[in-house]
Amino acid sequence: MARISRYLLPALLLLCGAALAAQDEWKSLDDAKKLAADSDKPMFLVAVLDAPEMADPVFKKLRVKARNDEDFKVFVSAKINVYKADPSGAQWGGTTHGTDPVLVEKYGDMSTVSVYAPGANTPLWRLKAGAHKEDVFKQAREAYEKWRKDIDELEQQMKDDKELKKDPDALWKLGEAWAKGGSAKRALDYFDDALKIVRKADKADRRIEKWVLRCAEVALSCEEYADAAKRFTAFLKEFKASERRNEALLGKTEAQIGANDMKGALKTLEDIKADAPSEILDRAKKLHEKATKAAAE
Repeated sequence: MARISRYLLPALLLLCGAALAAQDEWKSLDDAKKLAADSDKPMFLVAVLDAPEMADPVFKKLRVKARNDEDFKVFVSAKINVYKADPSGAQWGGTTHGTDPVLVEKYGDMSTVSVYAPGANTPLWRLKAGAHKEDVFKQAREAYEKWRKDIDELEQQMKDDKELKKDPDALWKLGEAWAKGGSAKRALDYFDDALKIVRKADKADRRIEKWVLRCAEVALSCEEYADAAKRFTAFLKEFKASERRNEALLGKTEAQIGANDMKGALKTLEDIKADAPSEILDRAKKLHEKATKAAAE
């Protein structure tokens, strides 16, 4: 028995170490986002500053704290490194730990924590310097569960009453709840189902124009840029005389810029008339400058 233990012990220690490592795994943003969507779980994201010569000490403490925290277990965990080398530090013989302004604008500065709903590109909750907070996981879980509560109740109502699945207003309400959390796919699935029911019942229903545009706006706000551009295009084609045509043109332009289609964005802006309201023209001018600058880079 002693001989068996002698050989088994190292193997058991390796297995235990591997298990702990698996529990301690903080995935890349893309991998975590996919896992969260597939498993219908929220994602907890922390912005770290991992320089080549030094790992982020704050993240190290956060990772250790997460291992035994019950609130943390509801999340798929991810980290995003906002580090960017600053060459100016080299002239003094040292290294400057800079940050990438693009990443900071999107994910927050180092130690910022965010919670994303399943499949979302945009956060439903964010806390600056949250990685320093002792109760950060509790705060994150409470924020997520507060948002999720309404969705769970609405979905349960649909399970209890099958007729609600045929009610466009009920479907739309559930879609808006998902949109509030930034989950475009979930929201748009419900929106599209609601629109199909309304169109089938009455093609002249006034809700159709409003809802078609809303779908495009949600796709844009959730950073599903390619889908948003298609939806704005469909709206403009179907509702040529809409009073909100200029808004749709600007929305399509923003979506094209987000999808890195600067040529398309500049072409879309050409459809805005010179006699459009000043507010529309001001927004169009800013988008034109943004697209022109991006195209030149």
